[in-house]
Amino acid sequence: MENNKDNNRLEELKKKAILSLGEWKELVMAYPKLIRNAPEYILDALEYWGVEKYSKFGKTLMRFKALSLSDKPDERLIGHEQVQTRLYQSLKTLCKNNSKMILLVGPNGSAKSTLWNALAYALEAYSKTFEGSRYVIEWVFPYNQELSKPMGFFPLDEEGNIINQPKEETFAFMDDEKLERIRCDSSSNPALLYTPEARKKYFGKSKTRLLEDEELSPQSYMIIKELLQVYKTKKQALTTDDPDDVLKLISRHVRIKRVEISRVYQEGIAVIDPNSDPRAFANKERVPYYMRKPGPEILKNIMEKIPELEGPLSKASNGLLIMEDSLESILSFISQFLNDKRKINIYGERYKIDVLLAGSINPEKLSLIKESPEYNRFVSRIDIIHVPYLLEYSKEAQVYKNKMDILRQDYHIAPHTEEIFALFSVMTRLRPIFANKNYEKEYEENKRLFKLKDKLKNISPLQKAKMYDSLEMPKKTMDGKVITPEEQEIIKENIEIIFNEWTHEEGRTYGISYREVDSIIDRALMESHTGFLSPISLMNRLRYIIKTEGQDYPFLQSKQYGIDHYLKLLEQLEEEYFNIVNLEIRDILELNFLEQIVYSLETYILEGLKVIFSEKSIIKNKGGTDITQTFLESREKIIFGRVLDNKEREKLWFKFAGEYDSSRDKIDNIKEIFNFQIKEAQSRIYSEKRNELSHNLDDMIFFIEHEKLESRTDEEKNKIIESVNKLYKKGYNKYSSLELLGYLKSNLDKLVNK
Repeated sequence: MENNKDNNRLEELKKKAILSLGEWKELVMAYPKLIRNAPEYILDALEYWGVEKYSKFGKTLMRFKALSLSDKPDERLIGHEQVQTRLYQSLKTLCKNNSKMILLVGPNGSAKSTLWNALAYALEAYSKTFEGSRYVIEWVFPYNQELSKPMGFFPLDEEGNIINQPKEETFAFMDDEKLERIRCDSSSNPALLYTPEARKKYFGKSKTRLLEDEELSPQSYMIIKELLQVYKTKKQALTTDDPDDVLKLISRHVRIKRVEISRVYQEGIAVIDPNSDPRAFANKERVPYYMRKPGPEILKNIMEKIPELEGPLSKASNGLLIMEDSLESILSFISQFLNDKRKINIYGERYKIDVLLAGSINPEKLSLIKESPEYNRFVSRIDIIHVPYLLEYSKEAQVYKNKMDILRQDYHIAPHTEEIFALFSVMTRLRPIFANKNYEKEYEENKRLFKLKDKLKNISPLQKAKMYDSLEMPKKTMDGKVITPEEQEIIKENIEIIFNEWTHEEGRTYGISYREVDSIIDRALMESHTGFLSPISLMNRLRYIIKTEGQDYPFLQSKQYGIDHYLKLLEQLEEEYFNIVNLEIRDILELNFLEQIVYSLETYILEGLKVIFSEKSIIKNKGGTDITQTFLESREKIIFGRVLDNKEREKLWFKFAGEYDSSRDKIDNIKEIFNFQIKEAQSRIYSEKRNELSHNLDDMIFFIEHEKLESRTDEEKNKIIESVNKLYKKGYNKYSSLELLGYLKSNLDKLVNK
């Protein structure tokens, strides 16, 4: 029964926006984690929404759901798991010793600002939960109230005595219009009102460094000192120096207010504009005495002397202060502030600010800063986290989709547009394998991988992008050399060695940025006469830019790569796009022939080769006639396009027998073991249907343009209409369908030879 009463009491306190100091103490004694410093709070916010861990390229990476909470694209981080992991590690260190600034360093458009925006949104959302509760001190003083008498408004009995007098006397719950209020200017944690001994006594379960490292603001110290003086001398309400008695009396004037983090009102988060120094806003000019507000009567002797911290340092106290691209002019502040244990002078008073400093800058600006005399002091007080461009094109495509989804409200976006552009973007950021002479030793130590040196050097940026994104291993080099399945497995097993070759360069120093992508997309749309965007129009726009406008796009100004390099990337990109739409049109026109080929393979292997090589017999029809040769040849022509000899047949049987996996059914085994042969058969049969394919494309174009098919039979009409509808269902409209079909028609020879 007692437990239920206690639980109900705590639930009541958890919901309250205003608490007395005693109520706050009661609450945090039950939930000690509510007392924490700024890095601890931010770390708690990240962990609260959940974290996913996974391994890639030999490393364990973390993905925080908190950084993708917002619906706004510029407040949602996509990818950058290595950055998220480093941020977590940095925060864990700062929780123990908050003496460094977290500095994101990366090229323009690499999501540095997006990361801070995503974190700010997560902090706002977290502060709205009980687990994310933030409490600040507000000093309250009633108008025209005799301070030595009981406070507040309570019901009286017939004799004038208070009914159900509360355990503590407090002004905390008086109406605001009957109070003068002074909010703690550095958002000091209420636990700092207690003596060190009392903190251990009441908050011993809390593991936070705040109780040892942080200090109450000078403003609050002065108010406490003055209140004690008044109560001891003028009011004679205090006759002892016992800390508990002192705090009990002082707590009458303490209101604990729950506040939520807000970027709009800069509560718990502040952003410093470029080239602004937070010291410039730390305090305001003293106004003339005749313009000053008198303040609480009880503090009249000190109102003129009370310091007041203002500006971003005050707003961000117990939270996050972000300085983006603004470090050049405030190096001295950062180094001095952190070297002095986060202290700043305000009218001779030393404020210790519980704040996490964060910032971002591009590599070029950081190089300039290194030339500053202040840099040597500054560098020891920063924890650099490199933020490269994304190297996984599927995640890059998600970033572009945010832009495309907005455009889709007014424009048509053809299928594969984000994917193709993202693939090109990642390709521009990649370096050749085995091109880093300083890394050769790592390759040499892995003899199996080193033997593949010549082949690895000829892997294209497109192939490397696929390796990074989905561990898809290349089957051939750019010069046509076959990479065997065994070699593919070696590459896959040692992918982290390849990834680490350019760890400090790929995506960090060059490649197309999202801002450039954004500009190219906008221009492509403006120049689109039919109001849609497609991979074809984007590739045409890219080709024009590369040839004629290199001076306007930073990614084309690389000293290492010229125009020819980027044109070759476009050729590879177009080849990949052609492969995608080739498969797509086969599906639409039902020219995949997959079922026919797989069925032929099934009977060929299990009713043909098995009989010959395993059962050592001949193939017979129902009448008992030997049909071995006819049976095998008919299926071989479908599967291989030619008749095989007995050695080739035997080799196929032993391949099947050796690679058969009993955990899969027979069809899945056939598809897996003979995957290459199936694809070859599909392409060959597809090529043999050249005239049929050309005729189908013409019919579809004619129908879309005119919607009249008088010269066709009903069966032919239905087939054409069905094919066009399939195209529309895949996301194309009239104009993008015509563009695609025209593109395929103009590349018909290439199409059928795929």
